[in-house]
Amino acid sequence: MITTGSRLLVCLLAMVIPASAEQPLSGKIHSTVFNAGRTLQWILLRDRDMAWRLSVTEEHRILIDASLGDCRFCDGEEDGCATTGVSFRSLKGIRDPVVIVACQTASREPVLQLFDPAVSSSSPAMQITGSYYLEWSTIEEGIILIEWDGPDRIVPGCRVQSDNAFEMAPVQNRMLLDSPCYRRVQGPERK
Repeated sequence: MITTGSRLLVCLLAMVIPASAEQPLSGKIHSTVFNAGRTLQWILLRDRDMAWRLSVTEEHRILIDASLGDCRFCDGEEDGCATTGVSFRSLKGIRDPVVIVACQTASREPVLQLFDPAVSSSSPAMQITGSYYLEWSTIEEGIILIEWDGPDRIVPGCRVQSDNAFEMAPVQNRMLLDSPCYRRVQGPERK
């Protein structure tokens, strides 16, 4: 027989489990084998302000060491959760891989941060925020397609196609990232 206390426990667990599944494991070291057998290691840690900090290394060289700011990860069936995470991709014409961090803000806006070690090891070379959705995919080797909605449609140095199909709907944006176009406005990081 199910008691009122048992029902309350089930309801509380249903609320707690999705909240704990929203965050990746802090401190877990991941390894990614990249082109020509290069192995990159990366880790997400919490800083003093409880924001995520991403570190990416190759052997003894630090490629990325950056705070991700208001970046929240989730998995499961929630809106946009399937696209959150950390990924490595190559772009045509550059040696080091770029790191793509897809996450959500506290207000559930999707965010894509692209880190390029040649531009900066501590801040994103490019950041895009969608109103309700943001999706990206590799359409062929070295080419990334990014699609999002909302007013954030200027990516300095890059060409963004925008379409306002419906008067009341947010603007639909599309960018084909087939080169490091964002480097046209930012020089390499000075060390």
